[in-house]
Amino acid sequence: MINQRGALVPVFDLAALLDAPRETVERVLVVGGGLEACAFPVEALPRPIPVGEPVDPRPPVPVPFEAHAQAAYLVDEQLWLEVDLDGLLTDVAADISR
Repeated sequence: MINQRGALVPVFDLAALLDAPRETVERVLVVGGGLEACAFPVEALPRPIPVGEPVDPRPPVPVPFEAHAQAAYLVDEQLWLEVDLDGLLTDVAADISR
């Protein structure tokens, strides 16, 4: 949890969700607002990326993202996913509450 202007905002570590290593991160990216705000640790600030046509068929993606990956793009030979963030966070919150 972080305090953003007096409001508590949950922080979801996607690297931990994927069992991926992560160095110490000093920044978080807050998305949404009000009661629907949440944050993610980030190594760098977001930047726009040029995307072309989605990769079809979509390559395999990590299990937590399977149901929520709406499209996949290859940019400089790196896979980028378009994710249903609301659906992903709803599933993560349900898993945490169990």
